[in-house]
Amino acid sequence: MQYPYDIDFQTSVLRFAFSDPQFADLAHAVVEPEFFEREVDAWLFRHLEDGLEQYGQTFTLAELQTEAVAAARAGEIDPGDVKLYAEAVKGAFSNPLHSRQFVLDRIVRFGRQEAVKRFMKDRGLDCIRNEAYEDLVVGLDEARA
Repeated sequence: MQYPYDIDFQTSVLRFAFSDPQFADLAHAVVEPEFFEREVDAWLFRHLEDGLEQYGQTFTLAELQTEAVAAARAGEIDPGDVKLYAEAVKGAFSNPLHSRQFVLDRIVRFGRQEAVKRFMKDRGLDCIRNEAYEDLVVGLDEARA
């Protein structure tokens, strides 16, 4: 499921995540790479997650540029897209186009909606069929948290 928001919003998510450690931690918890419309943005977000998981911080501009070059040399990035990736990496460190609070509100709301959908798909319907209503309420509460 992709964000119902435009590319500028998606770019703002990345820009805040790479510039604000608290925002990065929150985004890591509620955003999925599949939410991004452009593959390059999903690639950037996966690398944001990699930095947080491996080093406890996001990659720097220089580190992401190194990762992009390595991905191109390994054939993971189409040679025709190298410039697009270079621009996206550079753009991830530019000023966001939206306010921080606006972006936070939208990603949290969207993340909760997606978590509720996943719960209902994975376990919620079984709870209803088995009349396990307490489990259903607990699961929904956890999904919305």
